[in-house]
Amino acid sequence: MEDIRDKLKENRLRVIHLLAFIFSLTGAILLFTTDFLEWYNYPGVYGWINIDSDVYGPIITMAALFLLICTFISIVGIYNPLFVKKATLLLADLFSIIVFLMSLMGIIIAAGDLDVYTSWNPDAGFYGAIIGSLLTMILFGVAFSITKQGSIQESKVSRRITPVRTVQKVSYCPKCGKEGSGEFCAYCGTEMRKVQEYKLPESAVPKVEHCPKCGKEVSGGFCTYCGTKLR
Repeated sequence: MEDIRDKLKENRLRVIHLLAFIFSLTGAILLFTTDFLEWYNYPGVYGWINIDSDVYGPIITMAALFLLICTFISIVGIYNPLFVKKATLLLADLFSIIVFLMSLMGIIIAAGDLDVYTSWNPDAGFYGAIIGSLLTMILFGVAFSITKQGSIQESKVSRRITPVRTVQKVSYCPKCGKEGSGEFCAYCGTEMRKVQEYKLPESAVPKVEHCPKCGKEVSGGFCTYCGTKLR
């Protein structure tokens, strides 16, 4: 049941990252290829603010690059949502918020630079940036919320960790050969600090018997090779 829930969460995250990929990439492309703002001044003087503008061009380029970073993060999320950590989602959300604020402030400042006799209109670059960044910001926020609540990353990792039973090391007394632990034997009181250097007593070593008639190694009451009684 837990595997099914995790699978559903992964699929939801993939869909969210796919949408974030579409909106962030679209906003970046529109900023790179279209005008951010166009203005008209009587009699018949036109102008545009875009990526080629001397003053606003670098700012528009920076906003487009921020959206492309969000696009790259969303690609990773589409491939495997577990690769996108919560800190990365927060970073992508921050980039999209910055682009949204830059677009909003940019249109206000650019319009303020024009005189009262000049009419202006936001162009596709502005709409692509502000709508794309807003939707990307919302989507990454939802992805962060799902990752925080479901914690797929942590549950996956926890299932990979197999509980390991602690194996108790068994030592043998160098004098009586019985199993023991600690510094002294519980049966005869012999010190067990150097248990690795001892040899088992002869009583603890299994004896090998030979048949008195055929000489073969045997065990039990009769020889399995010639039938001679051993005991």
